Amino acid sequence: MVAIPSVPSLDVEIVVDGKPARVYRSPDWNVCPLSRTSFHLPTGSKGSLPYKFRYIEAKPDKQFYVWLRTVPEFQQWSHHVAFEILVDGKLAAIVHQRKEDTTVNGVWWNSVHGPEKLTPGGDDVALHFQFAELEIVNSTRHLSARQRDLATHGGTVTVRCFHMNYCPPVPPTRSQEEYKTWGIPGLPEWARRDRTMDCVTRLVPSECAARRGPVLAMNYSDPGRRPFAIFEFRYRFRGTLIREGIMPPPTIADHVRDMYEHEVRQRLIQVLEEQERLEQELTIKEEFESTLPRIKRESSVHEDNESSVRRKARRLNTGGRVKAELADD
Repeated sequence: MVAIPSVPSLDVEIVVDGKPARVYRSPDWNVCPLSRTSFHLPTGSKGSLPYKFRYIEAKPDKQFYVWLRTVPEFQQWSHHVAFEILVDGKLAAIVHQRKEDTTVNGVWWNSVHGPEKLTPGGDDVALHFQFAELEIVNSTRHLSARQRDLATHGGTVTVRCFHMNYCPPVPPTRSQEEYKTWGIPGLPEWARRDRTMDCVTRLVPSECAARRGPVLAMNYSDPGRRPFAIFEFRYRFRGTLIREGIMPPPTIADHVRDMYEHEVRQRLIQVLEEQERLEQELTIKEEFESTLPRIKRESSVHEDNESSVRRKARRLNTGGRVKAELADD
């Protein structure tokens, strides 16, 4: 879970392939690109800005979702709060924490797996987020609107938190056309604002039925529609994170931690079987060598005199007539 010190009872987490993603700090992790006027804060508030920025590891072709949670100590000074989830710069979902929502011991949570597509027939189709490799293309032409979004916000999941007034329900207005822009266009190398961006998000149909809740009008408590907190996650593949010094090189413990329980058991069985095979081969080799006749090595009678003779130099004080005497050992 990632929390903001000024809003400690609100947590946001990215879950990748069914497991909470580990978060990593960057060298500029404590630098906020926004000013205090960009946030909807109580009058006279001081201290650090309610902004949290972290890196996470993107796994190729794996699905992920956004997990939101508040605890009973969460203080809200409006009718309710709402969360906007933006993926690669595009609004993917809006979640309202309504007072009538079900909680457990006062704890509220919600998960956003992806947007919902309203088909022409009126049926909802659930779509899930999935990591995909960014395609680099050779192009010098102008960028499309979607390419401009990717160039600026690609490889980023942002959660913006708002205080809301009462929001009445409204009929859904989303259409099939809205999600055609979720395609993953190629991006020229020169257009990337962040050179470390190596992946983006695609939408894939889910096998589960869509669970659409009531669509509510957006009635912001702040006339300027400013958020009271922002969580930003930049996702990159493992190789890029290690190369940029954000993620340390993996150890054996890291590999085991990333494995599911059945994968750990399977790997342990393989290690034990390999160890048993090596022990059997060693036993067979020792038994075979024990059956071979032993050959006693005899020292050679004839030795090379030139190579066996060692000479020592001994300095003599004989008035300079004899400087050294060579002796055989």
